[in-house]
Amino acid sequence: MKTFLRILWKSPTVLLLVALVLVLATEFSLIYDFRKPEPFTGPDIFNPYSALDTAQCWKKSVFHTHTRVKGPWPLNECPMWPQEVWDTYQKLGYDIVTFSNHNEITRHP
Repeated sequence: MKTFLRILWKSPTVLLLVALVLVLATEFSLIYDFRKPEPFTGPDIFNPYSALDTAQCWKKSVFHTHTRVKGPWPLNECPMWPQEVWDTYQKLGYDIVTFSNHNEITRHP
């Protein structure tokens, strides 16, 4: 019983010390001093990807597209069916298209 009371007495003390250390650690932390923002200057905008062969390693993609998922009711987010959206994006040169229809799982065409 005495051991239990000792543990019970020490627990709040240990928790208080840990909380105090955490507060003090954040109180004296370093503050980063950001440089004054400056507008872009120079003759060109550098594109690090301009020399890459996009036909070999890069894919054009869209990650947020809505489609029609059911009949006219309830109202749809988009008037086009998934196959129509997929065909349109393929004509525009996209390799990857993801459908973001809310409250509905849409199978890839």
